[in-house]
Amino acid sequence: MIFDSAIEKKVRELGLEYPKQIVGRSCESVGLGQEYLWQLPNTHPFYYASVIHDFEYCARLQDNSKVADARMLRNFLKLSDSRPRKAQAYLFYFVARLYGMFNY
Repeated sequence: MIFDSAIEKKVRELGLEYPKQIVGRSCESVGLGQEYLWQLPNTHPFYYASVIHDFEYCARLQDNSKVADARMLRNFLKLSDSRPRKAQAYLFYFVARLYGMFNY
């Protein structure tokens, strides 16, 4: 997948933060979750925030995953419309922090 103008348009419509350096980049596996473990559909409210996060991981714009993970959480919280959704945002953030500590 390429972070193209269509994805950027949707991300802007949702009011999400993203680093401009990921525009035009390519990443093989994007989405909410890991294909080999679990992956939620692209209709999930957090999907586009996860796409941003995955592109940041692919581009390795930082020395570690903390900045990408923090941006992901902020974007998830922007998209959260209920307490259960906010709880899910923090759960996904925790999983991303664990993953990033070992795989970034």
